[in-house]
Amino acid sequence: MHAVEIANLTKRYGATVALDDVSFSIGSGEVRALIGENGAGKSTIVKILSGLVAPDSGSFSIFGRAIATASPKTSHKLGVQTAFQEMTLVPHLTVAENLLIPYQPIRFGVVSNRLTCQKAEEALAALGLSFIDPQSLTTDLDLATRQKIEIAKAISRDPKLLLLDEPTSALSADDVDWLHEIVERLSAKGVTVAFVSHRMEEVRRFCSSMTLLRNGRHVGTFAATDVSDEEVVEHVIGRSLGTIFPAWIDCRASSATPPLAAQRVSTGSKVREVSFTLRAGEVLGLAALQGMGQFDLFRALFGDAPVSSGTIEIDGRAVRLSSPRDAIANGIDMGLIPEDRAREGLLLERPARETASMPSIGSLSHWGHLNRTHERALVDAAFARLNVPPRADFLPGKAFSGGNQQKIVMSKWLVAGSRILLMFDPTRGVDIGAKHQIYMLIREFAAEGRSVLLYSTETAELVHLCDRVLVMYEGRIALELDREQLSENRIVSAAMGNRERTPTTASSAWKS
Repeated sequence: MHAVEIANLTKRYGATVALDDVSFSIGSGEVRALIGENGAGKSTIVKILSGLVAPDSGSFSIFGRAIATASPKTSHKLGVQTAFQEMTLVPHLTVAENLLIPYQPIRFGVVSNRLTCQKAEEALAALGLSFIDPQSLTTDLDLATRQKIEIAKAISRDPKLLLLDEPTSALSADDVDWLHEIVERLSAKGVTVAFVSHRMEEVRRFCSSMTLLRNGRHVGTFAATDVSDEEVVEHVIGRSLGTIFPAWIDCRASSATPPLAAQRVSTGSKVREVSFTLRAGEVLGLAALQGMGQFDLFRALFGDAPVSSGTIEIDGRAVRLSSPRDAIANGIDMGLIPEDRAREGLLLERPARETASMPSIGSLSHWGHLNRTHERALVDAAFARLNVPPRADFLPGKAFSGGNQQKIVMSKWLVAGSRILLMFDPTRGVDIGAKHQIYMLIREFAAEGRSVLLYSTETAELVHLCDRVLVMYEGRIALELDREQLSENRIVSAAMGNRERTPTTASSAWKS
């Protein structure tokens, strides 16, 4: 019996066709990858199977039962559980409450907080997550921990069909190992897993087969061993990508005064006396394993964390950044692409156009009135450059796929004309086609004389995009590599604290 059978599914959102006559099946106990560009229909399939969205036409069945009316309750009864990339955790509830809602234990007619905490502790311990305090508020936890809680919530409910939507996009290499062990264990017990990912290394590690989607259509289902990475890319984007990374050209200016510099900067307990310079026209990479201070450094540079010692210099002038407003005001022209685009980069409930123009409202206004004509011209130009869909004019940020959300976040700083861009893992959870666009834009920024500080969890991005790379270890700069010295092995080795920098098996998935 098939775990999932999908026949001629079609789903439209206005003029947008999310699924176009899609048919395929997933065998019981199989680990199946769903692969495609952002907007190809993967998340729509996940939402339909989860009971959150009803198709416009076509049919589907779960474990042989035809679903006439989709609802989360029906899917849960059939054993379907989902861990979403854009997480469903309630920020101001505790970890325990998030894990068990709406199945919290009742005692004397009311929810028992003691039993809720006890059951959460047991669930976390069973998954090797005892270090997470079940009474912590999820809003106080970092992105990687929240992602693990999202996954744990689904797995702890004993699913028969587990849907994992970009589960590793916020995880470190060790966390990916953790998830792989769990998926293997579940598969051995006969649990069916649908695994949405853009990382081919993980697809081949986790999955035995893959279903490829393009523009809402099913373009093929294959055994994982039957297609090469190049063939997968050609199927999902409809053309041969050739080389994914743009040709490198040295665009660095010879000016003695760098646009951005840090002089022995320390912040909090994680960043200790970090010094670097960022030249005009330079893409400076930053590499680090989880929790080595890179996130805190970016926050300090953007005025979102206090600098306890040392100085930040803009154009050779020491500045005091007490808030992000300072970083984008007074001619500093600095923009941040944050780690968590949904919570920190987007107006999820407002039209995407408003996200794009938000940092520039002051410069676009006169006597308290926004110049709508000027705003529209600048936003339209930014959206066109990034290939953001025209519906971003009126649809809210939450209506877009991860790749398009990231491009909307990036458009803010195109509209603002920022000279310095702080890009924190900008391709997290982004498909291969959108990655290519982002890579091109990064190098175009450099060619235009702008400066980019790029942190990435994928070492290949640092090697191919950057003019130099700094490696952080325990809050300090452990190594600086010039362009001709760059290699994945050297970067990973230094990030692991290996001073001898002996060859190491490189991993492309670390996280802060």
